[in-house]
Amino acid sequence: MSINKIHSNNLRNDEHFQFTSDNIDLLREYGPNTLGVNTLFDEYVLRFADEDEALKKILKSDYTRQLNLLDTARDNDFYVILTVVTAYLRHFMQEIREAATRLKIALDTFGNIARKGLNEQTSATTNLLQELKGKYKNEVALCRVKDVTDNMEMNNLEFIRVMKLRDDEITGRTEVVLREARAKVDETFSEICKRIDALVIVEGSAKYAEYIKKLNNLIDRHTKALKMRRGAAKAAKE
Repeated sequence: MSINKIHSNNLRNDEHFQFTSDNIDLLREYGPNTLGVNTLFDEYVLRFADEDEALKKILKSDYTRQLNLLDTARDNDFYVILTVVTAYLRHFMQEIREAATRLKIALDTFGNIARKGLNEQTSATTNLLQELKGKYKNEVALCRVKDVTDNMEMNNLEFIRVMKLRDDEITGRTEVVLREARAKVDETFSEICKRIDALVIVEGSAKYAEYIKKLNNLIDRHTKALKMRRGAAKAAKE
């Protein structure tokens, strides 16, 4: 029995935070002293506190608040377009039904872009708008969603602008601090895993089995999320 591997550097900031927080709870549940990692545990908690502080500074940025509002707005624009086009599939005029059918195929090709990660959604929204304003311009007009597509473009462009402002604000300061804090957390986590795996070899698994089982479940859950995201990104490129 041993602890599974996880490429925690590939986790998003919120995922990394949650993974570490959940593992700290597990370590507390089974006892750092019982698991033979009490000194490493103290270091783990201190380093996690640094990560928490750096992440809070990013989340408190006013640009982050603006980005959340703009993201919600463009999500709403997308759902309005999808709802109208879906409704027009049953329009009494054949010309409009056919236009809605073509538009629905285009929308389905991009999938539910409102559920994508922020950067992935920005790219997908830009590409979708290019299609709607170009190849499907006539269909957009027939289905009367041009005003919504224009609004979505405005929100998406503003999102890109504000994201750049936030990046400029964070680059070289908080983002670097957060990256360094995450690396130190991962370093301590790795030492904890090595220590416990070594103790299992020396002492047997009885004392460590439940902790390892629950940690592996936690690792598997995050690993699956990483694989799904990589798969979605690969499919989007194809």
